[in-house]
Amino acid sequence: MKNKKKTTLVFGRERLRYEIRSDRGYMKVLDKFHEKSKLLIGIANYSISLLVANPRTFVTPLHFDADCVCYMVEVLYLVSSYRRKSLVLVKFLRSTSLTGQITNFYAAGGENPESVYRSFRDEVLEAAFNVPRDRFERVFSKQREGVFIEASEEQIQALSRYSADSDDDRKLGRLNLRVSLENISEGAMMAPLCNSRFAKFAVVTKGSGYVEILCPHMAHQDQHCSQPHRYMEHEEEQEEMGRGGIRYGEEEEYQEGRWQGQRYRRVRAHISRGTIFIVPSGHPVVEVHDQNLQTICFEIRADRNERIFLAGVITQGKGTTVICKRCHAGL
Repeated sequence: MKNKKKTTLVFGRERLRYEIRSDRGYMKVLDKFHEKSKLLIGIANYSISLLVANPRTFVTPLHFDADCVCYMVEVLYLVSSYRRKSLVLVKFLRSTSLTGQITNFYAAGGENPESVYRSFRDEVLEAAFNVPRDRFERVFSKQREGVFIEASEEQIQALSRYSADSDDDRKLGRLNLRVSLENISEGAMMAPLCNSRFAKFAVVTKGSGYVEILCPHMAHQDQHCSQPHRYMEHEEEQEEMGRGGIRYGEEEEYQEGRWQGQRYRRVRAHISRGTIFIVPSGHPVVEVHDQNLQTICFEIRADRNERIFLAGVITQGKGTTVICKRCHAGL
């Protein structure tokens, strides 16, 4: 039996929706990822976004109704001061709104996008800023570049004089979140493991490889698969999306477990720069790297999590630790 499907746990760069786009940069967001899988409903109020700003660009302030943890992939802060390097920022967000949706509120955006200040009455703005109406109207009408603004050398130097301290550990603790960076060399493999409590959102920032996730819940959803074969694999569907894309490869594998009728579905996909994949708690996963692969991971519900390795921690080629081999062999 052969069938073509797209995985609901791995998302290529083309699956991200443009939130803002201009000649100087863009912001894309992965939203509604849970709509095709009941398995992900419990983490529907989380999201991943990607911000890219061209060299010598200032990103205007904005507010959103969500907790946010950022990881700088390239360059620093929200000013791309380098002449040739772009700012690349990965943001992990948890909605704090009653609806569970994340909304952006732009303070300085003029008309595209519209500034949140334009929704207030002029009398309110006059009192809040203590300036005449015509003065802030000139500011709104003058700013037409949107969120991404070209910055002069003098402006960049002025901004670089300021810095801020942080208490990141306490803030991450309140969010029950752990941020980690996986950086494994070419030809190596992160051995199969599962996490007892946390779910992982992973974003590939460099390199390529593939990921395999075993999911018993997806197997139960496939009512049409009633054959008692030990292994049943679907035909691999491949979609080349260019740089930062993903070649989808979803193979289903059914395996008799300890209890009669237990089946597992194997989700397998090639991953590269820009790919996002989600690993629910309790799901075995393995990552294999064709090139040096760097992945930033946001792990939610990290408190009291236990990482259970099903083999050696990191293997190179055919190598696994002798202890793991003996344990798995019952020696």
